[in-house]
Amino acid sequence: MLDEAVINEVGNELMALVEQCEGKQMLLDFSAITFMSSSMIGKIVFLSKDCKAKGVDLRLCCINANVMEVFSLMNLDKVLSIYPNYEQAKESFG
Repeated sequence: MLDEAVINEVGNELMALVEQCEGKQMLLDFSAITFMSSSMIGKIVFLSKDCKAKGVDLRLCCINANVMEVFSLMNLDKVLSIYPNYEQAKESFG
C-alpha cells in the first residue's frame, strides 16, 4: 500500500462500503498487506471514524507484525478493534 492512486482508490471503496454497511458490521483482513504508507494508515483512521458515526462495527485482523508495530507506536491498537486472525475477529461480533 504505497502507490497514492491505489491508496485513494482503496480509501474510496472502503468509504462506499461503509455506506452499504450502515448499522452493520465490517471486517477487514490485512493478511495480504506487509507495509502501509502513512497515507493509508490515515485512510484507516478516517474509516474508523466514519464507521463509528454510522453505527458500523469495524474489526481488523491478520495484521503483519511490521504494520502492527506502526499501529502500536501511533496508539491505534488502543482505538481500533484488532484481532490476530479472521476466526477470532468474526466471533467477536457475537
